[in-house]
Amino acid sequence: MEEKKEEKWLMPDDIKVTETNKPEEMLHKYLAEKAVKKWTENFIDQDTGEKVPVERHEVIFDRGTYIDESLLPKIMFSIQSEELKTVKVCENKPLVKRDNMNVRRYIVKLADASHNCNVYTTRAKTPEDAAQMVCDYYTIYGLPTLLGNFSVIDSSTTGLRLLYKEEFGEKYWDEMYKKRHEVLEGKVYNADRVLPPPFQNDRFFKVSVCLWDEAEGKYSKSTGNYIIPALTLVDAVRLMRHHLNEMDSRRGRDGINDITSISKANIDFAIPQSYAEAWCEKKYGESNDY
Repeated sequence: MEEKKEEKWLMPDDIKVTETNKPEEMLHKYLAEKAVKKWTENFIDQDTGEKVPVERHEVIFDRGTYIDESLLPKIMFSIQSEELKTVKVCENKPLVKRDNMNVRRYIVKLADASHNCNVYTTRAKTPEDAAQMVCDYYTIYGLPTLLGNFSVIDSSTTGLRLLYKEEFGEKYWDEMYKKRHEVLEGKVYNADRVLPPPFQNDRFFKVSVCLWDEAEGKYSKSTGNYIIPALTLVDAVRLMRHHLNEMDSRRGRDGINDITSISKANIDFAIPQSYAEAWCEKKYGESNDY
């Protein structure tokens, strides 16, 4: 009976990458990364008159390029002319590379033994990073509806933009929240003035808006989908109107806009902006507003 040959699979960690400026280590290899020429140009700031350095870059050779006898002299010329210092090479041709350059908005779903919690975060570069950020927050500060050990069920990008209370002005938002809370408390009769369960934690509403801009007698239409933190649907509408008025004020002219739909958002909590910014700064070495 013929012995079955064991199939061997390569994993990314199995591919050895060498950074070098030696021609003998490059020949008949593949470029593991783009070969990028970098330089600095100085520009004069027209307002201050100061010299401002600006870093430039240009891709000379693409990732995955095979280094044969004709390409090798070109790479060595770039190294000798100090356009490049080194290149990274490998034996196997790299086919694709995950692109995580941009921060995106995510909704991460966690679950414990009996409850789910959908958490919104404004900035992360990958679904794994978004999930880790939410997990890190939960392990220290906790989350509504979750009580103990948990699992990550999903981490997905979202086109919804959350308007944090800071964007309305904290005083404006806090006063509206306080007034609404007092009105609701006036309608309950228990001794502890405890509101019904839906009003005991943060509430969020999904609001869709249609914006019309006029130029030379013609209208162009754009749409926006937002998440508004508010106790009631009525307050969410007021906050959305407030935000649209602020947008018009910044543009210096009134626009025609229409709230086309509003409903309860399937979100239980939003990671605070300042926490997300601090997490990203530690993870990526930079803070990313989104």
